[in-house]
Amino acid sequence: MSRSVRLWASGALAVVLMALLAACGPSTFTLRLHLKQGDVYQVTSVTKQHIAQEIMGQKMTLDQKMTMEYRWEVAQVAGNGNATVKVTYTRVAMDQEQGGQKRAFDTASGQEPPDFFKGLDLLVGKSFSVEFTPQGKVVKIDGLDKMFRAVAEGVGFGDKEATDAFYKALTDSFGEDAITEQFQTAFGNYPDAPLKVGSTWNADTRLKVTFPLDVHATYTVKSWQDNQAVIAMEATLKSDATKRVTGQNPLFDVIYDLTGTQQGTLTIDLGTGLLRESQVTQHVEGKVLLVDPKSKDNTDALPMPFSMDTEITTTVAKQGQ
Repeated sequence: MSRSVRLWASGALAVVLMALLAACGPSTFTLRLHLKQGDVYQVTSVTKQHIAQEIMGQKMTLDQKMTMEYRWEVAQVAGNGNATVKVTYTRVAMDQEQGGQKRAFDTASGQEPPDFFKGLDLLVGKSFSVEFTPQGKVVKIDGLDKMFRAVAEGVGFGDKEATDAFYKALTDSFGEDAITEQFQTAFGNYPDAPLKVGSTWNADTRLKVTFPLDVHATYTVKSWQDNQAVIAMEATLKSDATKRVTGQNPLFDVIYDLTGTQQGTLTIDLGTGLLRESQVTQHVEGKVLLVDPKSKDNTDALPMPFSMDTEITTTVAKQGQ
């Protein structure tokens, strides 16, 4: 074999090997947030719920849908990778049906909200900031208290007690715990270890906003291609039926005896580490017990059978694309 033929053959072999390596690509990936200062994202979250409960033999149901739209602007990325995002409400819509009565309001309509949804329109244009780690863990939330106080006072109740009650309702529904839970759902508790198709990891969290529920979740990588990963999530939920929750109502304490399941699919953009879309369903059932605060045991508890089915759909789209 001549020298030129040998050189051609070795060169061709090198090209083939390089092509094979390029086709194979990396064997694993790591879930991390890689955000750039100045980038802006449109986030939409739609929550649908069917709630059924029974009080002293009387059955009641509530069907509701809440749509929340936000503008996320990456305000700063620190040297350690922590990102601070300015979150601005751009739209809030509510639909409810209970006892044959229907109520609805959408801030996009430009109309005044009915009394039942008073104050929701004042959220639009208001902002707060969230700092989180590359793993998606919330480090700090700033501006919520100021924002909710401005909304409560802007409603114009003219009464401090009513203003304070509305402020508390806002913080209970949209406050720090709600924001933290939203980020936990969006980022799926990113693990430290590299991942590949078939990889699984577990995460234990605690929900506080609707009910105090301990969540044990398992995540599984279902697919990985085109710079995105599809991750399945399955979880069990359980409350602590031995613990009384105080302070929710001055007339009674509450014991939650609830169990549930949660399933979902998360599609992650591996370039940014942000969620592209997710669909999560949740079923919770059991009893809610009302107990006299003065009672030393729970023998006089009033049990209320309860069930709740929830569907949450979230989408994230980078603006300018």
